Amino acid sequence: MPKLPATVRLALGYVLFAALWAALRLPWLSSDGGVPFLWEYGFNATDEGYYLYGGKAKYLWGSFVSTIGPEAFTFGHSALTHLLAYLGHLFFGLSAWAWRLPFTAVNFAAWSAVYFHVAHRARARTAFALCALVSSVPAVVAYERVAANDVLVASLVALAYVLACGRGMARLAAAATCAAAVAYVKPSAWLLLPIVFAGVLQTPKTDAKWKDAAIFAGFFAAAWVVGFLAVRVLLLPDAAAAGVPVAELIRQTTTFNPMIPPLFPLAAHLKAISAFPRDPGCAALGATAVMVTAFPLWAGLARAMRRRFDGTTLFFFATPFYVFAAALVNNVYTHYFLPALMLQPVTWTLFAASGTGDPAPEAAEPTTRRQTVLALVAEIAFAVVFVALLAAFGSTPQAHEAGPYYSRIYNTLFHPMPKHNVWCFTAPYALALALFSTVAFATVGRVRRSRAFPAAASRPPAAGPVFPAALLGFAVAFSALPAACLRDASIHPSAVYMATLFVSALACHLFFTCCAGARVRNAIPFLLLVLGLNAATAWAPAVSQLLAPGTHSKARTAAEIARLVPANALVVGERANDLLMSVPLQTASTFPSAGDPVPAIDAARAKNPRRPVYVLMPLDAQNLNYRKILAQNRHRLVKVKSFRLPAFRDGKPEDVWLCRVLGDGEAP
Repeated sequence: MPKLPATVRLALGYVLFAALWAALRLPWLSSDGGVPFLWEYGFNATDEGYYLYGGKAKYLWGSFVSTIGPEAFTFGHSALTHLLAYLGHLFFGLSAWAWRLPFTAVNFAAWSAVYFHVAHRARARTAFALCALVSSVPAVVAYERVAANDVLVASLVALAYVLACGRGMARLAAAATCAAAVAYVKPSAWLLLPIVFAGVLQTPKTDAKWKDAAIFAGFFAAAWVVGFLAVRVLLLPDAAAAGVPVAELIRQTTTFNPMIPPLFPLAAHLKAISAFPRDPGCAALGATAVMVTAFPLWAGLARAMRRRFDGTTLFFFATPFYVFAAALVNNVYTHYFLPALMLQPVTWTLFAASGTGDPAPEAAEPTTRRQTVLALVAEIAFAVVFVALLAAFGSTPQAHEAGPYYSRIYNTLFHPMPKHNVWCFTAPYALALALFSTVAFATVGRVRRSRAFPAAASRPPAAGPVFPAALLGFAVAFSALPAACLRDASIHPSAVYMATLFVSALACHLFFTCCAGARVRNAIPFLLLVLGLNAATAWAPAVSQLLAPGTHSKARTAAEIARLVPANALVVGERANDLLMSVPLQTASTFPSAGDPVPAIDAARAKNPRRPVYVLMPLDAQNLNYRKILAQNRHRLVKVKSFRLPAFRDGKPEDVWLCRVLGDGEAP
């Protein structure tokens, strides 16, 4: 059979990838966000409303923000998400899916760019395999079905990196524009700039790298200033209506998360890093947590040892730097790490080319029979050592005292950080396995020439970078151990965390004994094995839930609430903005006042004492908190109706009450 032309193979691979990507996302475009197994403290019950409400307000009532009514309180630091939502409503009206379409378009454009970038440097089938595998990771699929700001950040960074790797000033300017746009989605943009900057240095644009860097910096600064001015021009009508300057309008209506701790208590931040990726993040990320930390660190150290300080080396160091900088904030969500995950196809392509800088490495020596036998012996020995370590751990008193080393999720107000550093708790196991993998790497590599270290044909691969990278990888893998020990106190059963721990540790060991420095196409079976093990063990419930028909409880509840309350009513509650995005009702979240609904109620009553006000209350501790706060401020409640909606903690159905707030002298 004749071989298909390269352009046909490229187009066919892209069509197949696009079909897979769309099949896992588009049918759920109007469904409720969230996969119960991957649920993380109500992201999908609150955040779309937090970051998109300004677009709805502009479409219905003509203003993004207002000082005298319900406000888009994230507009000042996430203007782009509100603007995209406004475009969605402008073209498709007020519906349960309109605000997600612009995000879907950007996400698909980013994956397309990654596909063609990898295909240009490897092969079309390699690009298809890498992009299909990584884009099908449950956490990636779950968050790309909704309008998530971290997904948008990941897509913009991927676009910026791919554009920065090209030649020509036009692509460099476009890369700088995409990178600057990230600053108008999330302040963490600055942590991702080294990844984009690595792309600038990888491909020459002028006769000197310092000129490339300077030109990119100039384009970036110009794009950022244009965005800064554009936001303020858009808010001029809102500021005029409020009678305040634009800067004051932004200051009054922009609220950061009050639960994020200050930057400088370093001891707490080190404990946050030690607990990465934490519960439920360790179950959601699985072995990908090791892939975005230990593997790039090894590649960066290996290149640094050979004094290759270029864009590729910077890329390898920038990825784990971003991951752990994000972990520093003490409120770790799985979706914070989506930028590192989305760039995994690029990472694996660079792994294969990191030995010589050859963009299409195809000349690596084939695996010998002796190497295969040694690798097999190393894997069997690893399994024996791993089981022995866990058996020894189970017989120690520490196995029943994991609480001091464990922090569940999100914030330091309601779930304090662990008293002790988790990596001190797991250090003996991580250290033992790191030493074992380093010895195995050196032993297996002694019988072959490695493309990772080709300086001398008879020289075995250098084991120096393996030990610190493997130590980090096993430390990250074993961060699931305290969650497994707590059993009933953690979100998932202990078996889920143990499966996550085993697959992550096995992936770390396999990489350093078999795949480090291998051709990219030879690494695809490794990726398939690791992700397949995750899907069959730790991710099994998530996979089944992702493939199930979507639910539409939010849309049905919103439509019913719209029939129950007057059109001029204000509905207050932490999930009010998100739940009622698809109906023309004004809402106000309790987020800026840390769960206190009184400021929004009082502001509405001060403007119009006769305006009907309602409160949405889940039947949990928040319900009691609402009742207590309202009673202290002499606000009386009358229950209107109860609805069944996904709970914040685990996505299981819970009762949520819609209550009318009675005014002074108003009879029930």
